[in-house]
Amino acid sequence: MLSRQNLKAAPVLASSALAVLLAGGCGGTEAARDDARGTEKGGPETGGETRVIPGSDASVDAGGRCLTEPDGAAATAAEGGASGRKDASETATIDAPLPPAGDAPAHDEGDAAPDAAAGGDGAVEGGGRPDSGPAADSGSPPPCPDDMVYVPADTQSSLVAAFCVDRFEASRRDATATSQGADESIALSVAGVIPWFENPMTLEGLARFEAACTAAGKRLCTSQEWFATCTGPDGTRYAFGNTFDREICNCVDTFCDDYCREQGIATNLCNLSSNCGYTCGTSSDPVECLHVTPTGAFPKCTNALGTFDVNGNLWEVVPSSDERGYEVRGGAFNCAGAAARLQCDFNAAWDALYAGFRCCKDAGR
Repeated sequence: MLSRQNLKAAPVLASSALAVLLAGGCGGTEAARDDARGTEKGGPETGGETRVIPGSDASVDAGGRCLTEPDGAAATAAEGGASGRKDASETATIDAPLPPAGDAPAHDEGDAAPDAAAGGDGAVEGGGRPDSGPAADSGSPPPCPDDMVYVPADTQSSLVAAFCVDRFEASRRDATATSQGADESIALSVAGVIPWFENPMTLEGLARFEAACTAAGKRLCTSQEWFATCTGPDGTRYAFGNTFDREICNCVDTFCDDYCREQGIATNLCNLSSNCGYTCGTSSDPVECLHVTPTGAFPKCTNALGTFDVNGNLWEVVPSSDERGYEVRGGAFNCAGAAARLQCDFNAAWDALYAGFRCCKDAGR
């Protein structure tokens, strides 16, 4: 079992390898993070312009896609707090050289944590596995496989048919806790591995995602299905509720307090502002402390349906009839303005980002 110390020993993302990995992550294909002052490099559609992203202001770039927090969000956004804190030991850092593949992420006792056994039944400790659908206890076959959850139809919306959705972000067959692997033959839904991502996102990447879902006997989720999965049975703004909390899902602000605590930096000297993941620590010695985490590493990043990481970690791609051919939803680990970008209705209009996916299928098939 990976300890807090082992997993968080290298959150200082200053290595040249990770700097290359992060380049182009959220808004641009070149130095995506000259952002000690809250800026991001523009993507191809903005001509590479620099956009100012104030930490708490409601601001939109020239294309209307980089707002940080909508009007009124400052009053409802809980910037951290004990009520929704993640288990900080549940993380792995993508850095170079990568440590050897290890066990699945650790979880504090008392947290509901997804089963990390690849190919397992997705059991949730402390609360039992979420109901896989109305047939689960009737003696007839359940409507969804064990690696998926059941989402009922909503007669009040365009979602007219029930469906099954992957419990976790899609991963490759040979993924580990420290690598996304290389085998693209099939998309899996398992806990404890680095999820499959593309950067930049392209139509060719979309085709690979679709083929991997098909190989698993599934398909890419539609936009309506993804939104229903995110908003859940209660129709919330985020999968985890209506109030933003930086500690619940993996976002740009999640690890700032952890870094300061591990480095012995006093709270009054620690940068805990919005977008602090770009400049963790102190103003005199800032470092990056943001990274992709294994699937299911944030046990509270869920809702009553039983999916994990619908918000944060990686963006999730769904096909679309618009000009681009797809939408990009859910927010990611390295994007400024997390309170806005993790919202279920946010669609990232740029392609230089960390794009993942999850699969769906019709219920009962």
